[in-house]
Amino acid sequence: MQSDAVDGISEINSESTLRYHHGELRETLVRVAIETIEQRGEASFTIREIAKVAGVSHAAAYRHFRSKHELLARIAEEGFYGLQASFHQALGENAGRSCRARIKALGASYIRYALQRPGHFRAMFHLELRSHSGLPSLSGAASRAFGTLVDAVTEGIARRELVRRPPRELAMVVWATIHGLSCLLLDQQIDSPPASDELIELAIERVDAGLAHP
Repeated sequence: MQSDAVDGISEINSESTLRYHHGELRETLVRVAIETIEQRGEASFTIREIAKVAGVSHAAAYRHFRSKHELLARIAEEGFYGLQASFHQALGENAGRSCRARIKALGASYIRYALQRPGHFRAMFHLELRSHSGLPSLSGAASRAFGTLVDAVTEGIARRELVRRPPRELAMVVWATIHGLSCLLLDQQIDSPPASDELIELAIERVDAGLAHP
């Protein structure tokens, strides 16, 4: 088959798109949208574009996602579940260590997730989804992920490892710092991988120092 592309998106082999079961097409549309975001570095796509790359009519795509907003929300929700899983893995690998060590592990996990899953990450914090209005499932997934960090901070305060401040306030400081660095790295605003590794370590150490109980 001769390759056809839509603004740099590689078209899926037509043999794999001749027939879809209901769930298969939905997941294919999600996958194509994620790949599109990763290739373009932003969530600039239309349902018609995604349908064309998937090898189906736009009418078929609209039966699964009524709008770009709905598809983007599905990707974001999947992303927050993935982030939560990454957090749980980091906590498991650091079980028995200090609360400060576990919070640092969460920070490193967040940055790694952003760099490894850029399509999901960009959807998770896209301006179109900033309010989560009418998206209870997405809102719940995002809240649970942030709640993991809040819980770790709350425990750190209780154990007198962290400065005594409102837990959500301290968690927001941690999140804002690591999120900002994640975005800079993702957008390649920082030069080389070695320098990136050093900056990640430095940023996490500075956050840790700022949270430490005097």
